[in-house]
Amino acid sequence: GGSAALDTYEVLTSIGKLRMEQFGKYYYDSVAAYGVSKKPDFVNIARGYSYQGGAVAGTEFLQTTFQGDFSGDWNGLQHQINNTYKTARLGYGAPGFEVGGFMEAKAGKNEFVRYAQFGSFCPIMENGGSNGAFSTHLPWYHGGDVVKIYRFFATLHNELKPYLFSASVDVHFNGGSIINNTSIDNQSHHLGRWIYVKAITSDNNAPDVWLPEKGNWIDFWTGEKYNGATLLKHKNYPLDKYPVFIRAGAIIPLFVENDITGYGDARSKGKQTVVIYPEGKSEYLFHKPLGEGVEYSDVKISVDEENHTITVRSEKSDDYIFLIHTKYLKKFKGDVVSTARGNFLKIEKTGKNFEVKV
Repeated sequence: GGSAALDTYEVLTSIGKLRMEQFGKYYYDSVAAYGVSKKPDFVNIARGYSYQGGAVAGTEFLQTTFQGDFSGDWNGLQHQINNTYKTARLGYGAPGFEVGGFMEAKAGKNEFVRYAQFGSFCPIMENGGSNGAFSTHLPWYHGGDVVKIYRFFATLHNELKPYLFSASVDVHFNGGSIINNTSIDNQSHHLGRWIYVKAITSDNNAPDVWLPEKGNWIDFWTGEKYNGATLLKHKNYPLDKYPVFIRAGAIIPLFVENDITGYGDARSKGKQTVVIYPEGKSEYLFHKPLGEGVEYSDVKISVDEENHTITVRSEKSDDYIFLIHTKYLKKFKGDVVSTARGNFLKIEKTGKNFEVKV
């Protein structure tokens, strides 16, 4: 081959000769089409945008990606975030993120935790690599405090499954990515419609945080509300915290089966938890997954703060647990659940078409 550029190579296929960059898309599209023909919920994963060769897989048949092979140090974390955002901008719906990188430098304690926290707010959170798969990629390698932190964020990522599934249905029909409104300069993004995340990519635990311009934003940890476009200078985030904000008005469905994050406990299993941060009127079309495959039913959830109502219109009956953040409610009645992130009014209701009074 000599020094010829990659795109000058040709591959003989069933549809004729293709240049290498053409073959990449043809290959991934063919594998995905064949897989889906055998199993409707087949999922293929390939590289999205990568500094190691651009992006070759098409977005029509392939949405789940990884972004190449990165080191486990701060440089690798920054590099992977950059590639993840470029992948999202190309229209790959569900970019994955490899916690701790894959090769070369191993992640130290702080690097591993910040890697995992960012990964937990991506559509796909992966962990494993040749750079310490049985050492530095394991939370307990770094100590009991890291086990506790990792367990919290990995559990929260798992609880976000219905939210992420619903967002994936939206991007399937409308295009775009679950990771959206990305800023490479600020190292920040939206996860779906309601969640905003700012990365920490160094030993500096007090980064400047620019909040998005549109809407008001509620600190995930404290419940404090901020106006859009607010600059939070040197806001401190110890290792067990991460810059996460919820848009006021948010309606976020969760899958809860234990008490690790504080959004419920074992009694929540089998029920649909919905966390609400009320502000004015808000509405959410929730594509509720039915089992582990691709089937879903639509649930329209409307919240009216002024009239203190939550309205559900659904195709199927379900058992709901509504958790309504109370910090900015003028008045409410009912049982209040106290958590590390504030007080939530808890309302349980079964049905498919109903209204509840807050």
